[in-house]
Amino acid sequence: MQKFHDRTTQRFQEYDERLQEKRQICKDKCDKEIQKIILKDKLEKELMDKFSTLDTDIQSDAIPTCICEKSLADKTSIL
Repeated sequence: MQKFHDRTTQRFQEYDERLQEKRQICKDKCDKEIQKIILKDKLEKELMDKFSTLDTDIQSDAIPTCICEKSLADKTSIL
């Protein structure tokens, strides 16, 4: 009977050790994912701040036209 008790106690200890290891692995994985999410949110916030400071009022004449389009327009106006 003592043998049975010793083996059972040993098995429970082994089970408890495996359980603790798995919990630690899951905790580390979860912490890593949380850090990724925090970093992503931080970068997203910084980008939104930078984009909000950009001037969004762009005039159509401020955008340069392609040289090919310009030369084509010049050629058609000459004809």
